[in-house]
Amino acid sequence: MTRSQAARTNVCGVTAVVAVIDGRWKTSLLWLLESGPQRPAEIRRRLPGLSEKVLTQALREMESDGLVHREVHDVLPLKTVYSLTDFGRRLSDALGPVSDLGHERLDRMTAERAEQAERAEQVGPPASLIRCPRLPCFRLPSLVPPHAVAQYAQKGGHCVGSRP
Repeated sequence: MTRSQAARTNVCGVTAVVAVIDGRWKTSLLWLLESGPQRPAEIRRRLPGLSEKVLTQALREMESDGLVHREVHDVLPLKTVYSLTDFGRRLSDALGPVSDLGHERLDRMTAERAEQAERAEQVGPPASLIRCPRLPCFRLPSLVPPHAVAQYAQKGGHCVGSRP
């Protein structure tokens, strides 16, 4: 998704929404601003790894897309506060069910990986490369038949067919 998609009017509704939240930090920024107005320094403290330049760029894009409101207080030093607009709040509310679906997917993936790891422990060696120290050959355990894996283990970890 490109930034230019956010300005297009001849796209479907989902594309229009995804275009304005596309980016590494925008959904996190929406989530933080949902709790109330925030100053940029507070946001940076709560999102480690977010540089000042990227934060400013993301907030300015979100402001131009109508998601956040930027308020500059006329005091010295200047005090800038960002908050969600009504549109930003509605978008954040709409992303709640999408987040729930994402968490369901992550839970399912975690369970599947645990099952795969359990099956791999029952089957034999880990799914890594088996390297014969005597010959320059590599074999993937998933491609090696079970009897060859047994012979591999009996020969002290050398490839089947290699000389002792």
